[in-house]
Amino acid sequence: MREDKRRGGVVMRMSRSNMELNLLSLLSDGVISIAELDGFSEELREKLTFVLRDHRDWDHGDS
Repeated sequence: MREDKRRGGVVMRMSRSNMELNLLSLLSDGVISIAELDGFSEELREKLTFVLRDHRDWDHGDS
């Protein structure tokens, strides 16, 4: 991600190779929610949900 100098907000370079990481970043920052990913596969949404849950547990020191 990089800041766009002409407009407020964020610009992301989206490709198949970095799509999941970009989505995880947007989800973890609260920019989007899992509910907004309805057009994506159930498998991808489950994977993102699992990673986010695991990441949040890690941040809070839970096992």
